[in-house]
Amino acid sequence: IKPAVDRLQTKLGERFRVIRINIHSQFGISLTKKYLTRTVPSFLIFDANGKEVKRLHKVPKYEFLMDVSGKTGDS
Repeated sequence: IKPAVDRLQTKLGERFRVIRINIHSQFGISLTKKYLTRTVPSFLIFDANGKEVKRLHKVPKYEFLMDVSGKTGDS
C-alpha cells in the first residue's frame, strides 16, 4: 500500500495534505476511537473546515479526489 500512497501523494502535490498515522501509537489509537475506524487502510477526507466528507478503505484514485474536491468547493 505504501508505494500506491506515495504515488498518489506525489500526484496531488500541494492540493491535498496526506497524513500517515501509525494506528498502533497512542495518537493513532485515539484517532481510531475518535473516528470510529479500525480498518486498515482508512482514508478520511475532510473539507477546508475540517468536516469529514468521505471515508474509504482503499487507496483513493486521483480523479476521485479531484471530484470530491470540486463538490466540496476546496479546489
